[in-house]
Amino acid sequence: MNFGTRLSELIDKFNISTYKLSKLSGVAQSTISDIVNGRNKNPSLETLLKFSSSLNITLSELIGETELKLTPDLKELVDGAKDLTPEQLELLSKFIQSLK
Repeated sequence: MNFGTRLSELIDKFNISTYKLSKLSGVAQSTISDIVNGRNKNPSLETLLKFSSSLNITLSELIGETELKLTPDLKELVDGAKDLTPEQLELLSKFIQSLK
């Protein structure tokens, strides 16, 4: 499986749009689209790190070396966050960071 397919699967799994991933990661939406559609087959390590950080998963999970496992509680949180605006997602992210 190529990385574009993997990223597309993760976008679906986390119930987010490329727009939301762009806002969360700081990676241009056009770059994400290029990756998903196979026009950019070799994203930089910096881009991969931004994706893994914004999705709160490891690089291994991001590239598919290890299976992404969501507990029922995390799945519920992800599902609940899918309809939030980018501003709400940012506030939620800051709140979660403050709990650590």
